[in-house]
Amino acid sequence: MHNKRDFVARALNSVLAQTIGTFELIVVDDASTDGSTDVLATFDDPRIVKLRRDVPGPGGYAARNLGIERARGEWIAFLDADDEWLPTHLANMAGLIEQNPEINIVSEGWLDVWPNGRETRGEFLRSMTDGAPKRLDFNEFVRAVNLGRTPLHTNVATVRKSALQAAGGFPAGKCTRGGDTSLWLTLMAQNRAMVCASSVGAIYHREASTVTRGKPRALADIYSMRVAKDLLATERDSETGALLRKYINRQASRAAKRLARNGMLTPADCRYFLLPDAIGYFLAYSLCALAPASMQIQMMKAAQGFGLR
Repeated sequence: MHNKRDFVARALNSVLAQTIGTFELIVVDDASTDGSTDVLATFDDPRIVKLRRDVPGPGGYAARNLGIERARGEWIAFLDADDEWLPTHLANMAGLIEQNPEINIVSEGWLDVWPNGRETRGEFLRSMTDGAPKRLDFNEFVRAVNLGRTPLHTNVATVRKSALQAAGGFPAGKCTRGGDTSLWLTLMAQNRAMVCASSVGAIYHREASTVTRGKPRALADIYSMRVAKDLLATERDSETGALLRKYINRQASRAAKRLARNGMLTPADCRYFLLPDAIGYFLAYSLCALAPASMQIQMMKAAQGFGLR
């Protein structure tokens, strides 16, 4: 946690309210200065392990890695300090692990709660209409992401500790945003399978999120795209390669769009597209990058009506 005074008690109570009572709750205070530490001090449950870092790390990646390092259990589940688990989350994950002992990654759905109180479920969860857990291989995972149906979110991801360590953990010091997405991509590339339940295990409070927009968010897309390019360089399966190319171009388009919407797109930002696959987007955004900032913003508003994404 880093400066989550108004939310941390909610998050901690949601963990302590799990229907499974045997767990280790590691809380990493990432140099909070807003009173979050005082809130944490009021919790004295013996299952809680309190750690503190002296300097905060961008994205919380170093803090998460410290928690992974200190964890004594075989499996690790994550929860951001401004979100919450539903009471059966750990029980659901334990059931998936028991049913799929060879799997290193399990997950379930989550709810997005927006500032106006509206609740939504992700596209992937809505696609699981039969109620049964779904096993995804690497290709199915990337294909779902390319369709905007992300199967994994940090608040519901449960991963074997050895797999996290083999993947190098979260990319502390390498990026400020996009580290979660890049780690899930790396984990799936290395393990080639995950299982996702159709149940809901967590609430992602959008009003509490400190994820930034504009250029920082575009840089998140760029980092995960670089990870995908590294995977593509060693991938021998043609179908997987095609899916990764599509993923890279999707991230490149998302980054270019975010920059252009803020009048910040430059020709250099268009170099990430893989050609000839994305020649249309490359030419469109390259043209947009030559325009003044105010015109870029207007061009993006107009482009929405033509399906540019």
